[in-house]
Amino acid sequence: MSFLANVRRIFSFSSLSFFFVLLTIFVLPLLYIPTLRSAWDLPKEVALYLSLSIIFVLTLFEIVKTKKIVQKQTVFDKPFLLLLVLGFFSTLFSKNISLSFWGAADTFVLHFFALFLFVAWSWIVIQKVESEKLFRRALFIFFLSGIFANLF
Repeated sequence: MSFLANVRRIFSFSSLSFFFVLLTIFVLPLLYIPTLRSAWDLPKEVALYLSLSIIFVLTLFEIVKTKKIVQKQTVFDKPFLLLLVLGFFSTLFSKNISLSFWGAADTFVLHFFALFLFVAWSWIVIQKVESEKLFRRALFIFFLSGIFANLF
């Protein structure tokens, strides 16, 4: 493999989106450390939403570049869909529909939008981790984040 081909493989949209998956796996647990919670008054959903948006855009660029859509069927697809449908109906039958759908900025209330973000994040991680090697990398980054969290 030539140097230029190796550089193109490293800087492909697929590897860049997986890098953002790993970055999110590393950063999100650090945002929930109690000492950082008061220092950064940022809704943690915003970080997840930003990460999902970047990964989604990179995936769209990858689809345009390769001219094909790859979506793996997993055993989690139907349970994820069922969870979203039940969460949506739970929101519809709530006393405060707005709070149940969008949540509150000052305190965390489990709401449909957060549930959608969590399910979308889980689905993207399942789609992007394509081999045992990538799974080991993701697991290593997660444990590395735990080590950094313990240092705080």
